[in-house]
Amino acid sequence: MHPYLLPTDTFVDFACGQNTFAPLLTDAVTKKPLRSVSFDVLSPADLTAGFTRKPWTHVDAVTDLPAGELVIGVNPPFGFQNKQAIEFVEHALCAQPRLLVLIMPMTNYCPRGYELIIRDDRICRGGVFYTPGSTASNVINASKVMPIFLLYRRIAPGPPRRVCQCSHKVDALRFTAKRKREIAANEAVVRRRCELQRSRQAPTEAGGVATLLL
Repeated sequence: MHPYLLPTDTFVDFACGQNTFAPLLTDAVTKKPLRSVSFDVLSPADLTAGFTRKPWTHVDAVTDLPAGELVIGVNPPFGFQNKQAIEFVEHALCAQPRLLVLIMPMTNYCPRGYELIIRDDRICRGGVFYTPGSTASNVINASKVMPIFLLYRRIAPGPPRRVCQCSHKVDALRFTAKRKREIAANEAVVRRRCELQRSRQAPTEAGGVATLLL
């Protein structure tokens, strides 16, 4: 990746695990660590600089990511038939990163508006994946999964325009609207029940008062 990085880039790790990858990236000019931010559902043990505990699909490309050109990757969860990995990439496209760096099984999928500049099907072979910090022998046998290294570059020149229009944003809006309708419907049912209960209690209370007066 280093020959393709620019001093103005910010690296975004969308599934950072123990956040060990971002510190390996350096500015090609100053040789200092590249600016980076990272996200995951579990907090890393030690390398928490720039980390936010948040699912990637809940990250807003406009408000949660730094301004400027981004490099987004690197190792999404694969999921059945690579569908979850593709969902991660689709959500990354909302930010229109300059580069997409991915480790995932090869499919016919190609990110819209991007060209493939590196494809390495050897670097991720064998037992190269592991769970950082684990004392158990849980190396993943990548020979069965066969992930490959992919580096994509945005085709469109000029500054990117970030718009959250991926399926996750649409699904989130639909879920929110559906949830509001369900809450409103439940509240209406509760109100009707309370009104019915009060109407049933009213004659009884009136009869009780009349008996006391007699």
